[in-house]
Amino acid sequence: MQKIIRLLFKILSILVVDLIVAIINSKVILIDKFLPREGVVLAGMFLVLLLFYFLLAYIEKAANAVLKLTVSLGKVVPWKTSAVLLILLLLHFIVFLLYYRMWFGKLPSWLPL
Repeated sequence: MQKIIRLLFKILSILVVDLIVAIINSKVILIDKFLPREGVVLAGMFLVLLLFYFLLAYIEKAANAVLKLTVSLGKVVPWKTSAVLLILLLLHFIVFLLYYRMWFGKLPSWLPL
């Protein structure tokens, strides 16, 4: 079960990093009024490299922290694994909604909001 939790956390982390990069890319393009296009491309590349370098370096550490939290919760809560899986699946759903909003400019019509 720990392998599944670790995998779900890594997938979630990669998706969140990609989402942040996409948002940064959409904002970096707007600075072409102030910089030449070559400068905009270099600035975007630099920001993406910084983001991936720092965030991906901590994914493994964060996954280990989540697993350690799961083990410590197990001493208090008997259904710790189910709770962590439920939380991770909820976070995956939220990331899905964020991607949907970014790509289509609105939330899904089936969402009761």
